[in-house]
Amino acid sequence: MPTAVPDVLHLTPFPAAGARRPPAGVPAFVSRLVPAYARAGVERQLVLADRVDPGPPVIELPHPGVRVSRAYTPGVRFGRVAREFARHRPGVVHAQHEVFLYGGPAAAVQFPAVMRAARRRGHARVVTVHGVVDLTTVDRGFVDSNGSRMPPRAVRALLRRLIRGAALGGDAVIVHDEGLATRLIDQYGVPSERVTVIPLPAPKATPVPRDQARASLGFAQPTVLFFGFVTGYKGLPLLLDGWERYRAAGGVAELVVAGGRHPRLAGDPAYERGYTAAMERAASIGGVRWEGYVGDDRVPDYLSGADALVLPYRDGLSASGPMSFAFAYGLPVLASDVLAEAAPHPGGVFPRDADALAAVLREALETPLAGELADASRQAGEQRSLEAVADETVALYRRVAA
Repeated sequence: MPTAVPDVLHLTPFPAAGARRPPAGVPAFVSRLVPAYARAGVERQLVLADRVDPGPPVIELPHPGVRVSRAYTPGVRFGRVAREFARHRPGVVHAQHEVFLYGGPAAAVQFPAVMRAARRRGHARVVTVHGVVDLTTVDRGFVDSNGSRMPPRAVRALLRRLIRGAALGGDAVIVHDEGLATRLIDQYGVPSERVTVIPLPAPKATPVPRDQARASLGFAQPTVLFFGFVTGYKGLPLLLDGWERYRAAGGVAELVVAGGRHPRLAGDPAYERGYTAAMERAASIGGVRWEGYVGDDRVPDYLSGADALVLPYRDGLSASGPMSFAFAYGLPVLASDVLAEAAPHPGGVFPRDADALAAVLREALETPLAGELADASRQAGEQRSLEAVADETVALYRRVAA
């Protein structure tokens, strides 16, 4: 007889209904998976989320069998969420982790203690570690591009402590591709038997007929899409260098930057200078439309109307959310070599070099490679459906709770 599916307490931020702030990647990812877990057999789920406003916890009912409790305050008081574990019968606490996801350095330091509190109350623990930084790439360029003033050596030590501590806080650790798993084991010293690879799910697509999407957006040329918040590790300067070379060689496609300011970094003077400089550089090259942040209601148009998604990442910190959207829509993916483990087709992978990027743009837009890349994305989307990922995760819940 199979092990019963335990109750699940999800520890994560969670987008509020009608929230005006753009949802960050992790909360949106969890909100899509919660109903899929229910369909996979989890009868009782509680999402322990951050408070939208000060005051008593707010209870929401987003799906049958699921409650959202606005139970903690991000930052220094994040650790108080541990009191919630005593109020529920033993099950699985599944925590989503990025270094500062719960409100800055104070919350990051408290995260392992919160997970130990879950264990003391009889809960099994699963931690999804979204960001696994390659410590060998943490140099001055990495530090500057992520808005830190600390020396690289100190940043490496801090990241190793925080990410290792978070991973060891779980009875099982989920990462989203094999490259991140290898890094977590080799660089952070996490035992391999604790690590499980479950891919980032491709969301359900709501495709728009291609001609209709292109007409609504005014796309007249072949279109390459950069999608997602603009931040240092995503390599936009490399993309602009490569785009300049592509244009100089006679390329006629249009680049659409559908990338707004990162919600955590917006307003920082150094970040704002870099964002403005990128917009000015794009305008000087030509053939670039800078759209900024694109609301959820328009995303299907962009993904249905574009010819390729380009991911020129400087550093591979985590699985790419924009890549998972491309899979859902069968959109060809062009990715730098730091994302090679996750890319669906090797023909779309390029070294972090402007000439190499320009060359792959030409191939993807002007040769039969485009069809191969689209087929590879569609196949990846089928393998990473919400249902498939939920089934794998629920099987892990059963194992850790047994």
